[in-house]
Amino acid sequence: MQKSVLIVNFMLDRQKKRKFLTHKSMHTNQKGFANIALIVVIVVILAVGGYFIFSKKSPSLPIGTTSKSNTQSNQQTQLTTTTTETVQPSSSAISLNEKIVACYRKKKGCSECQLFNNSVQRVLETWRLYVNVPKDFYPKEIGSYFTTVSGNATAGYISNGGPPGEADELNAIPECWSTYYEFNGNGEVDLRVKSIKRGVPDYFVRFIVNPTR
Repeated sequence: MQKSVLIVNFMLDRQKKRKFLTHKSMHTNQKGFANIALIVVIVVILAVGGYFIFSKKSPSLPIGTTSKSNTQSNQQTQLTTTTTETVQPSSSAISLNEKIVACYRKKKGCSECQLFNNSVQRVLETWRLYVNVPKDFYPKEIGSYFTTVSGNATAGYISNGGPPGEADELNAIPECWSTYYEFNGNGEVDLRVKSIKRGVPDYFVRFIVNPTR
């Protein structure tokens, strides 16, 4: 009987120890979880605080970038302005048409007596006329600038009108080169003279030569 009581007491003590160890283990686990949660909260707080601190300092970078972009934009604008002024000189462009008009005397009933730039002229075979260009814009001799576009139309220099670029006294015009030409054949011949002054457009006239009937 006494032995049985000892066995029962041993079993009860063993169960108490198990309960105590289980409770202690649960308490330890809860404490570990609490520590992990605390660490996570601290990391989140540090991350949020670091983000706000970085956000306050970061605007200085865009300012520098904007300044650099503005500098590049200003340089490009200056380059574009310089290029535009070089390619399109206003004084030459404005005065070109006036100078060409001044190189031709108006004659009543003679439309081809004024060979305006970018114009089309209709002439008959064996027709002769002076081609005049401003001296300060175009070269003296322009015979090599004639090209046949269609048919067999040609333009040839006529010596009895004066040397190339220098018309006789009756037809000479100050400040202009003047050369006498005769048109022959049937078709079209273009005159495109390159300017000797930068920015001034070519002098262009298309002659449509028709046969004499």
